[in-house]
Amino acid sequence: MKIYDFTIKSPRGLHAQPCAALAAIARKSSSKVIMEHNGQIIDVADPIQMMTSSASLGEHIIIKVSGNDEEDILLKLKEIIDSQL
Repeated sequence: MKIYDFTIKSPRGLHAQPCAALAAIARKSSSKVIMEHNGQIIDVADPIQMMTSSASLGEHIIIKVSGNDEEDILLKLKEIIDSQL
């Protein structure tokens, strides 16, 4: 399992564009990709679940990826997170 902790830096919080991009990567993966926010476990393959988490500026998020392609998938997710969130 690979884990990535980050704090949202975007004033827009966890909004539609990065949610859609993260979900697209998660859906192409054979790994399980989840997000933890305020005690919620969120399926990253579902952009609506991510957006309804209401994660906003300054909040802490944990991404967990487990499976055969976890390292590659986490790198792709980190690129989006670091550039858009």
